[in-house]
Amino acid sequence: MACDRCDESRSAGNRFCPNCGKALRERITLRLALGAAMCLLCTYIIAYELIVVGVLFSETLGALAGARTYIFIIVPMIVNIFPIGGFALQTYFVLLVAACFISAFLLFRDVPENIGKAIRKREYLPFQESALFRMSTLFAALMTFQMSIISLVLLMGQDLQSVDMEGYPVWAVLFSLVEASVWEEVLCRFLMLGVPVAIVAYMSGKEDRSWKLALGGFGIDRTALVFILFSSFIFGAGHLTNWGLWKFLPTFAFGLGCGYLFSKYGLHASIMLHFTVNLMSAGTWLSGSEINSVSMMMFPALALGLYFLISYVLRGYRFLLDMFARDQSI
Repeated sequence: MACDRCDESRSAGNRFCPNCGKALRERITLRLALGAAMCLLCTYIIAYELIVVGVLFSETLGALAGARTYIFIIVPMIVNIFPIGGFALQTYFVLLVAACFISAFLLFRDVPENIGKAIRKREYLPFQESALFRMSTLFAALMTFQMSIISLVLLMGQDLQSVDMEGYPVWAVLFSLVEASVWEEVLCRFLMLGVPVAIVAYMSGKEDRSWKLALGGFGIDRTALVFILFSSFIFGAGHLTNWGLWKFLPTFAFGLGCGYLFSKYGLHASIMLHFTVNLMSAGTWLSGSEINSVSMMMFPALALGLYFLISYVLRGYRFLLDMFARDQSI
């Protein structure tokens, strides 16, 4: 934390504050440079995916008028609660799409300011601590982890059970993926992480701000960590029925990543990570080819992903040591 003399020392051209010892000039690190590259990749992917949603919105909305599905919960199996169709289903889809676009706006809203600080003042920390930076680097790390699990399973001679959606029309696949991006985050992050943390805060006497915690952005302490692990387990277990046992570990890790983003930045950040991963097939829908600009982005993402996977594992390990040693909260 900066002291009262940091600004004075920075204006004087000092590299360190003589009062508190804080470094006054930040430097470009390997993590920052690689993370910035991932931010550019994810920005392109997200923009492309949002464009595809916009292009296919009318077709999907019209098709949903005659469709029928179920609102589901995860307990940890997927359980259908009640049917929904017609105008109600169309309204539901509109709300899901709106949540994706609003989440994207919230993710990118501070990017111009952070880039401005980096260029004019050489303050790189705001950008490196931003939701976009963390989401992009987690995207690379989690995709690399999943591909590692897939490769390991195949090397062991096992078949990969997966959901076959090739026979479904594009509008049905789009609806399913958009729904999963938003509704699963509402179930697993808002209801299983945010709401319990808010209840604990209320019961502990933090009534003035406890209701705000339900939407995330409260940081990570021991209480939040318990519910992050719980919600990630439920999230992973919910994918066993349609995907098989191999899917649990990468999905559990994905839940940890979404739980981290939710706890640190809010629901919009976890929705955008989920949306970015789910809609990777969007490039195929518009181009008609498996090889397209979005799929090509996976090669550099996986190349950078190994670095960020190792980085997050080490950072998480050090954080846990500090947390249980000093009850640290971030």
